[in-house]
Amino acid sequence: MALSLRRVAWASLASTLIASLLTTAPSPADAAPMRPKALSMTVPGGIAGLKQRALEIDKKLTPKAMDDAKPLVVVPRRDRSAKKAGPSGPPGYVPPTTVDGKKVEISPTPEPSTRAIAPLAASVNLPITVGKVFIYKEATDEWVYCSGTVVTGNFKNLVATAAHCIIDPATGNAYKYWAFVPSYNDGGIRWPYGNWVPYRVTVWYDWVDYEDPDYDYAFINVSRLDGETGEPSGLRIGDFVGGQGLTWDQPIDVTGYVFAYPHAPHLDGDKVYSGWTMKWCYGTTGMFAASQGADWHIGWGPAINSQTCAMTPGADGGPFLFQYNSNDDPLLRVGLLNTVISRVRDADGNSRYDTWSGPYFDADAKVLYDEATNLWSP
Repeated sequence: MALSLRRVAWASLASTLIASLLTTAPSPADAAPMRPKALSMTVPGGIAGLKQRALEIDKKLTPKAMDDAKPLVVVPRRDRSAKKAGPSGPPGYVPPTTVDGKKVEISPTPEPSTRAIAPLAASVNLPITVGKVFIYKEATDEWVYCSGTVVTGNFKNLVATAAHCIIDPATGNAYKYWAFVPSYNDGGIRWPYGNWVPYRVTVWYDWVDYEDPDYDYAFINVSRLDGETGEPSGLRIGDFVGGQGLTWDQPIDVTGYVFAYPHAPHLDGDKVYSGWTMKWCYGTTGMFAASQGADWHIGWGPAINSQTCAMTPGADGGPFLFQYNSNDDPLLRVGLLNTVISRVRDADGNSRYDTWSGPYFDADAKVLYDEATNLWSP
């Protein structure tokens, strides 16, 4: 049975299933808004449960199942959480890491853009850290998917994606069967770095309990089994692909790329993506007006400037990276993660997806990251 994070959230102080719980609350006299709570937990069954699920995933997640996987579709509940306060301190960053330890020049605090629209990037070399998050839905016996990326971490085992790609909004349960395939390409034919399964998950209570879109992001500590022994291999995903850096409290208008695997047709029925290959958009972010519970979402689209991004569902969880190094050497293609795609939509009403948005990463993002980066996986 999948573990209900919603139930754990209410019983957190008594539960022994939670690896750790961060609570940062102001004193009654403090006028600052209360910080959210982070939930980090191990998958049910510990290492034994990990082995069982990984073996079942290896059987179920065939190349054909990958090819046939459709985008994850969720029906959000109404957000009942308090409004988010916005930027909370000076800009900060955690630098990216590369496989061979080579240094990549990163400017952690770029000057705010002086123009509303970024110059068009003609081409870009795709990051090998980005891949597909496959989710098995037992009720319908099908695989669906999101997008995600490896990020730098103390144990080189960390993946970032949207929280709705980890927690089923309809039930509050963590998805039981889940796998990340970095650098997925050309359907199930090429996925050179294998599939990695979750051992620990770190999310916000504000997502688990309220589905607050301002907290629609999560970090996952992944593992991989040894193909011969069936035991945890001890391998680290970061040793294969490196890890994107993380940044928070940056200026609203920064220029960079979103990378993801869109698949669904446009609302007018036109299907332009297979979902088999990574796609990208390039532009300058802006702040969206509060809508449907999202108080602090950044991205771009006709609602805030004349830029468009035609990502369709399947792109959920994909990273927005600035200071991205589009290098000929794939091991050096890293930058700074500034949010993940939470929503794609048609903003101008022409039945074509043209807008993406994701939660603004303030200091809360660093709090969640700090919780996740220190968690080991076998």
